Amino acid sequence: MKMDNIFELKNASLGYNGTPVVGVEKFDFRRGGVYSLIGPNGCGKTTLLKTLAGLMRPLAGRVYMNGSDMYSGRRTANLASRRQVTLVMQTPVLFDASLLYNVAYGLRVRGIPSGEAHDKAADAVVAVGLKGQEFRNARQMSGGESQRASIARALAIDTEVFLFDEPTGNVDVENTGIIEEILKKLSAGTGKTVIFSTHSAGQARRIDSTPVHFNNNSLTASII
Repeated sequence: MKMDNIFELKNASLGYNGTPVVGVEKFDFRRGGVYSLIGPNGCGKTTLLKTLAGLMRPLAGRVYMNGSDMYSGRRTANLASRRQVTLVMQTPVLFDASLLYNVAYGLRVRGIPSGEAHDKAADAVVAVGLKGQEFRNARQMSGGESQRASIARALAIDTEVFLFDEPTGNVDVENTGIIEEILKKLSAGTGKTVIFSTHSAGQARRIDSTPVHFNNNSLTASII
């Protein structure tokens, strides 16, 4: 039986090179929930997302996924859980290759057979509204299209948790609306957990998310 909470943070201090950025006494993310991390630059939103993605060990305290400490023992100890999390960063990183090649990349890394990877990637391209551009060079796309390509790559992998760092931070108004609709559809009745960072309380409302606010206090911030 699965636990109600997908992530739990307890007495966690998160930061870089020994310098704390975010302090979390206790906070839980519910399975299947949609959460928006709201706060200014530097308050720790990206730090938290990278920690939940298994990329940044906490300076102190514990971070649990599905009841297991994500950072206990060896780095590979909880690899299976971490592979159920996908993080889409604000600045897309795309290969000098076709859109379809880029979207299928994560599937190939996971050893998915080429035919199945192709089909899943093609479906993801449709889901982000880029049908017909499968063989266009991804590096020739606009900023908004590139971000949608990165989101398609995450959708193709179809993990349990999707993390998005400022998914509309560098895109135009039209693509912002499209990406917000993608996130709404992703979270609606799928059982997936979606956590995204944003500066906009309005965007948090439009995506029907539970807001998680940061209190910025010089080098530390607390989730409330």
